[in-house]
Amino acid sequence: MTQDNSLSPRHYGAEVLVKVAGSRKCGVLRWRDGRNGADLLFVSGRPQRFIDENNQEIDDRDIVVSALRAVALACTGTYSFEDKDLSLVADRESLRIDTLGEVLVAVVRDLKTMHLDSLWDARIRQVVQPTAVFERLAKAVSKVSGEHVERPQHKLPVGSLISGVSIELQRTWAALLMMGGFEVLEDLSSRHTKVLSGPAIPDAPPNNDTVDMEFEESEVTIETPVDAYLEFLPQELRDLVAEIQKVHPTLETVNHYEVLGLAPNAVPADIGKAYLANARKFHSDRFGGHDLGPAKRLAEEIFMRMEEAYGVLNNAKERESYDFILDRQAKGLPTDPAVILEAEELFTRAQKMVRLGNAVAASPLLEKVIEMNSGEPEFWAYYGWAVFNAQPDREGRHKAWKALERARKEQPELAVVYEFLGRLARVEGDASAAARNLKKCLNLDPDNPEAERELRLLKMRKSDDSQDDGSIMSKLKGIFKK
Repeated sequence: MTQDNSLSPRHYGAEVLVKVAGSRKCGVLRWRDGRNGADLLFVSGRPQRFIDENNQEIDDRDIVVSALRAVALACTGTYSFEDKDLSLVADRESLRIDTLGEVLVAVVRDLKTMHLDSLWDARIRQVVQPTAVFERLAKAVSKVSGEHVERPQHKLPVGSLISGVSIELQRTWAALLMMGGFEVLEDLSSRHTKVLSGPAIPDAPPNNDTVDMEFEESEVTIETPVDAYLEFLPQELRDLVAEIQKVHPTLETVNHYEVLGLAPNAVPADIGKAYLANARKFHSDRFGGHDLGPAKRLAEEIFMRMEEAYGVLNNAKERESYDFILDRQAKGLPTDPAVILEAEELFTRAQKMVRLGNAVAASPLLEKVIEMNSGEPEFWAYYGWAVFNAQPDREGRHKAWKALERARKEQPELAVVYEFLGRLARVEGDASAAARNLKKCLNLDPDNPEAERELRLLKMRKSDDSQDDGSIMSKLKGIFKK
């Protein structure tokens, strides 16, 4: 496996994917960014599987494309690529996903304005010229963006491309930069020279805030200690570096509200104020030309994390979805799409078995479904009926009642709950409760064939077989009351 490489506004995930596609690589691309991440299996440069946290391969096209686009838009975190021989993965080549096409769509349609600003800040002084594939790429980009661009005749700084143009055209230029429409000839921002006031570094005064030291960009590595830069910084920036070092390790554990210092019930005005306060603190403009060394990368990651939080919380629909996920996390319910999808697939199989009259065989599947996702009332309803059939003893009936009661309380208008309560009541001999629950089911779902069949069976019973009016719920409560 290759070593971990860092992403940044100078090196987007889209550019990594373009190289994977162009070299027709086979292997697993792993991207990690705090709590976010994705593992994708590529065969001949095309993504074929999403690999979940349990190392299970998922070939659902929507999930694979969603993960691919997330990687394309990533400009923070780390990535690595584990090469695999084609003979080992050729049998997975089933999804016809165009890597370059999906990357293009992601950049042109989904690259946020706030991320564009960071991208141009990082690349504005690069000198570029069009490559041989510029025209072909420009046509492809134009079909997606609707923006027509002409081939520049000479080399030029990136800043000239975006001067005074719309956001849509900025995304178009960004796509061409990332996909190989330009080559970088020179980066003027890397022309740093070492400037010292006073004696050489070993004899420099320990507390001289007037000393301005800039390291060559090529000398800065992740291993370079932050402390090596501190003595050349004003006290204000030393304090900022200390705060950066304190905040950065928490990015993986805090939620969007916490990263901005907000309460979950914060109003939109509070969200905007908190974001602006934090943005001013960690934006590169505050550095005033000083080189923070490795702390600069940490500050960029903090700033991007705060932009992400603001983008979600400032959008009513996205905030609602995010709050829903936080609520599920607080209740111990799954939020991993792979786990939720697997539970749904198992439930679909078990549901078919129940409807084919094999509830006993469906019982272990439904038990697994409940273990994976206990937040769906319909899962509990089917589980209760399956347990009632699989365990016809006192303990089994008690578990069945508890499961059905839970489903009814969590979703009172779920028709299938009353179907199973009615069928259970008929088996137990409570015709009155059976009829009441089955009629309730048909009021909620008039096309339920099982409920209709059960009602016909009840009508066929002799009138002297009628039971008292006590509901099956009250009878079961009495039987199984501890």
